[in-house]
Amino acid sequence: MIIDMRTFALAAALTSTALASAQYVDLGIRPLGLFTAHLRLSAELPLSERFGVEPSLSGQRFGLDIGDVSFRQRGFEVGLNPKYYFDPEEGTDGFYGFGYVRYRRFNFNDPGDDIEGDDFTQTRLAAGLGVGYKFVFDNGLILEVGGGPGYALINEFDFEGEEVDLIEVDGPLRALVNLDVYGRVSLGFRLGDR
Repeated sequence: MIIDMRTFALAAALTSTALASAQYVDLGIRPLGLFTAHLRLSAELPLSERFGVEPSLSGQRFGLDIGDVSFRQRGFEVGLNPKYYFDPEEGTDGFYGFGYVRYRRFNFNDPGDDIEGDDFTQTRLAAGLGVGYKFVFDNGLILEVGGGPGYALINEFDFEGEEVDLIEVDGPLRALVNLDVYGRVSLGFRLGDR
């Protein structure tokens, strides 16, 4: 938990420093997350017309009850996406390429202990590349879509004290279990000078 709080504190410090020096900020939310109780917020900070950096923070709290079986999931994710815009018209907009790094930690459990061995914690650090497109409308509204593949650098599961590291899986299954897929459809608003 100490590592998790340090990661969060570092992300918050970097974001507040960059916010203080930016001309404008693109705030975003992933609306599909409202249906899955996975709320993700982001703030893209322009470094120039062609470069932007986007820290993000998300949290999830989800529960499902089917008959006698209950399931709970909760956790958080911290991410950072540096972006390069190929032909911007209104600052950081249009077609872009990006890299991403995201750290997440989720707990899954069965509060009723209906299924044996189902309580575990996943810790995952992944990085990858992708492409996207950002529409910035005259009124400041933003629509952004993008995605790309990545790979897990850390992929650990803790099953009630027994740790399993999926990075060390042998054979062709290793690439599959450590594949990371990043996708986004986000809505937002540009604050500041446009």
